This record gives sequence, structure tokens and C-alpha cells, in this order.
Amino acid sequence: MVAFNPHHGTTTGGTQMETQKARHFVNSIVALSVMLLLSCASTGDKKKNTPQQTASGAPRIEFAELTHDFGKASQNQSLKHSFSFKNTGTGVLVIDKVRSSCGCTAALASGKEIQPGQTGTIDVTFNTGTRQGKNEKTITVTTNDPLQQTVTLKIAADIEVVLALQPQQLVMGQIKKNEPIIRYAGLIGNDKNTAKIISAESSHKLMKVAVNNQGFDNNPEKKIKITVLPGLKPGRFQERVTITTDHPSVKTLMLPVSGEVMGNILVSPQMVSFGVLQQGQKIERTINLKASGKESFKVTKADSDNPAISAVIEKVVPDKEYNVKIAADESVAAPGAILRGKILISTTDKDQATIEIPYWGRVARQSQ
Repeated sequence: MVAFNPHHGTTTGGTQMETQKARHFVNSIVALSVMLLLSCASTGDKKKNTPQQTASGAPRIEFAELTHDFGKASQNQSLKHSFSFKNTGTGVLVIDKVRSSCGCTAALASGKEIQPGQTGTIDVTFNTGTRQGKNEKTITVTTNDPLQQTVTLKIAADIEVVLALQPQQLVMGQIKKNEPIIRYAGLIGNDKNTAKIISAESSHKLMKVAVNNQGFDNNPEKKIKITVLPGLKPGRFQERVTITTDHPSVKTLMLPVSGEVMGNILVSPQMVSFGVLQQGQKIERTINLKASGKESFKVTKADSDNPAISAVIEKVVPDKEYNVKIAADESVAAPGAILRGKILISTTDKDQATIEIPYWGRVARQSQ
């Protein structure tokens, strides 16, 4: 016989209701999670579309032309051109920077900020100088246009030679210290036969210059005679000859003259480059000194003008050949430092008692 419990039915019904509530709660949590995931996905899609949406409401720079050819031009001429542009977007256009290549100048003629629908101008000047033939220059414009933050403009010119020197630079090569050497130069260009040389002067007293408008040795290509006299100090030299003409637009011409006077000691190289020194790096270079003939010599001292550069003398053949080992130590110099100076080498040779070797290098900056 089963006893009657008045609360039995109520307890069972309550348990079922609680179970249903629990299931409903779980379903709600799942539904909420799905909604959150969909919301995140939707937000992600919106972020992906942001550049396009931003671009549609952003500034736009449009140039009327990206290149300009001046065509035929003369030397020592100043060529000018203006590149015009317009802001076809809906935002304010900002010109951050205008940069030009060598021999060319560019400047923003209008304001830095260009309102929508407004126009601006970049003025370019190209000085032809003594350049010859086809020449191209570039102008780089940096803006806040999201679709083209950098725009490259180009100018070109075909520069005709009106009057110039041939050669443009006179390289004497190696010269024996007790022997004179003679070289010639002439005029080239459209007006070479009508222009006359008035005078020519050298920057060194041991370099004599003579002029003959008809040409030396009956050669019209040899109108300028350069003679290097004995007595120049052994080592490399760089001088110049200044020529004055009666031409209305090319009144002065410059002729660089270079060479090397050979002494009793041959030095190689004449200049040392260490390049870029990375962190913890030590770079070594060798300077070789060797007798050019029967004369003997000694290297007595080698010094650097920078504590980051060391110099050590090494005998190869006593009294005939030496090496100077130089090293650049990154740990001694500050990050980003420029290493520029001279190695001073002392010898017993009377003409080359002190030999100077320029050096160059740079210490890399530390990475952040």
C-alpha cells in the first residue's frame, strides 16, 4: 500500500519547469554568442571597407601633365615650367613636400592646403649649366591623397653645346717628379669657330698655360697648351685652368686638371673607405708603401686623428716595402657617427716625409 504524499505532484512539476528554464537560459546564451560573432564579423567587414569609404571622401590630386619636354636648349640657360594640379576630391589636399633631383629646383607656388575644387601650381627651374645632350630631371610631390601619396613629375631637355672645352676634364695620369709634361685642350660646340679665347690662367705656379686661337702645331683642336713643370710635390694633385672668351653667353670656362706625381714611394690606395660599420663590427684596411726604384726608405710612424681608427706598421721588405694596417672599431665611436679624417704616415724620404691618406666611414645607428 502506497502512502499518499500531497507534495509529490508539485515537486515533480517544479523540477520540469526548472529544467525548461535552464534549457531556455542555455539557448539564450547560445543565441547571444551567435549574435556577437555576427556583429564582430560585420565590424570586421566594415573595417576592411574603411579605406574605400575614406578614399571616396578624401582629397584627390590630379595634374594637368606629369611630364614636360623643353626640347632643344642651350648651355647656361635657365628653363622654367609650371605644373598645375587640382584637388578633385572632397577633402582638403595637403602638399607635404616637394623635392627635386640635382640641377633642378622646384617650389610650391600656391598654398600648402588646397580646398576641394581649387587648383595649385608647382614652379620648376632647370639650369642647364655646362650639361650636354639629353637630360632628364624628376620632381617628387608628397601629399595626403590616400590613393597616391607620392607623385613623380619629369622634365627633359636636349642641351646643345654652344661652347665648351674638349676634354671637359684633363687627366694627366702619373707624372715623374723631375720631368715636365704637356697636354692640350680645345673648343667644341656650335660657336667654336667664331669664339676666341682671350686669356687662360692656372691655379698653380708650376702649371703654365698658353693660348693660340689658330691652334698649336697647326692643329685647330689644340688651342690651349698646359705644361706641368718639375717641382710638384709627390702625390695626387687637383688644379684648374680658367679660360676667358669673347662669347656673349659663355664668357668663362673651367678646366679641372688632375694627376699624380710619382715620388720615391708608391702609395696605394690613395684613399680608404670603411663603408658602414655595423654593431660589434671591426673593419680592417691595408695601405701599401713601396719603393719606386733603387732608393730605400723607412716608415717611422703611422697615426690616426680619430680614436676609433687605429694604425699599425708592418714590414714587408725592410727599407723597400711596408704595409700600414688600419682598423675602424665600431665600439669606440658613437652610433651614427661619421668617421672622416686622415692617416698620417711618417717616412725617412725627404720628398715624402709625411704622407696623408684620407679615410671615410659611418657607424650604423642602433636599431630601436
